[in-house]
Amino acid sequence: MISVSVGIPAYNEEKNIGFVLDSVLVQRETGSFKIDEILVVSDGSTDATPSIVKRYCKASSKVRLYHDDVRRGKGHALNVIFKEGSGDVFVLFDADVIPENEWVVYGLVEPFLTDESVGLVGGLPVPLPPESLVEMAGFFSFRIQKFIKEHMNEGSNLYAAHGRVLALSSRLARKISVPSIPAVDAYLYLKCISMGYKFVYVSDRAKVLYRAPRDVEGYISQSARFRRAREPLREIFGDLVDRELKIPVRLLMEAYVKSLIKDPLGGFLWTLLYLYATVTARRFKPSGKWIIAEKSKPLYSK
Repeated sequence: MISVSVGIPAYNEEKNIGFVLDSVLVQRETGSFKIDEILVVSDGSTDATPSIVKRYCKASSKVRLYHDDVRRGKGHALNVIFKEGSGDVFVLFDADVIPENEWVVYGLVEPFLTDESVGLVGGLPVPLPPESLVEMAGFFSFRIQKFIKEHMNEGSNLYAAHGRVLALSSRLARKISVPSIPAVDAYLYLKCISMGYKFVYVSDRAKVLYRAPRDVEGYISQSARFRRAREPLREIFGDLVDRELKIPVRLLMEAYVKSLIKDPLGGFLWTLLYLYATVTARRFKPSGKWIIAEKSKPLYSK
């Protein structure tokens, strides 16, 4: 039987951390795997995130909290999870998501059950229905990304490895030390394939829900973070970065046109924001720390 460690890096997520833990605690297990522990790393949180997690620690022996008074970035938080976790597989959720159903962990773990060469598995982050014009643009972006993920190299591509929902083999996790750079999800993917492991994209079998940026500042910050991550990644992986980031023009146009037919207004808004982000991204300095537009983005209300 495979043992699973669920890891949740968190920075000031008091409005959502309880929902994440509730969702993880009710994930279904099978005769082939068991969730042994849930590790929450509070990376310099200054809100109620640590105290909320402590309540869960008292209620369930599976939940453990690692709190650092100093904010060190997501890479450091992942290193803590990989060091402290004992599982054969590490399932990673961002603290601002909600697993869509009780079978998300199973969807992420399943590829490891049949193929020992699998090092990394990616699920599908899905934005909640938009409540603002900026979120409409974000939802259009999601349409494009989903099409590219599914049609580029049969799902085995960097874009399908999103940090909101990932799973790693312990064989891979314990061989790496995640640096303090932006886009640590891209780092994990590149490290996986460069070390000879397989990446598997399970798409709809492991969905998590998240709230897209609601204002222009949040959208630009998120976009700029990915754009500015390329140079640090090139310093580590060289030309592999450009090869993995390159999207065939025909595929990109097909994704854009098909998405535009389904959502013309979202496409118009996304195009404007994309052009604006292209110009303003140069002003942002890459950082290994979260760029937070809001203190804590609530997905639901209790």
